[in-house]
Amino acid sequence: MADTTISSIPEYSGPSMGELFANHKLAETLIKCDHAERGNEILDAEEMARLRRFVSNPQQERNALMDELSIQDQPEPAKYYGSLVGYIAFQYGKESVVSEDEIARLREWFSERDAAGHGVA
Repeated sequence: MADTTISSIPEYSGPSMGELFANHKLAETLIKCDHAERGNEILDAEEMARLRRFVSNPQQERNALMDELSIQDQPEPAKYYGSLVGYIAFQYGKESVVSEDEIARLREWFSERDAAGHGVA
């Protein structure tokens, strides 16, 4: 598995992304960190917006995100994007690092945030 370390967000101190993907705990962890004290977020506002787009319609948004991030759809791209959501989009339908249940839960969570007036960030 490719290195998916998020070096741009030093505040996050939880399990590695590889561990979250392997155990299908990304959605659960994102939600927990969102409800915790500020400073333990996994994704910045830009990545949260990308994630919202992706979970809204993974089939359609996968290609749009890959184009936006200049990700080549090949077995092992030369760079792993600098975007966790880019990595998730790239792997979608292949070695899904985020399950369909996680995608549904994240979609529901974004709807709940909207209803509560919390928006993306």
